Amino acid sequence: MTEELKERAIEGDVEAQYELGLMYKYGLGITQDREEAFYWLRKAAEQGHVMAQDNLGWTVFCGLGVTQDY
Repeated sequence: MTEELKERAIEGDVEAQYELGLMYKYGLGITQDREEAFYWLRKAAEQGHVMAQDNLGWTVFCGLGVTQDY
């Protein structure tokens, strides 16, 4: 499942990018990796995914995998 999701995310599927970002952020079925979570959430946010934009904002605000920025 994760490989299929990652493949779709790489191909530009915004929903797959968002889901993969959440999986990495929370360690859901894969090893938690906040830097990887930031990468995929940013990809989805850049395509206009509102929930990804919200998650990305909180990720930066809290400094999860990136430099904290209020």
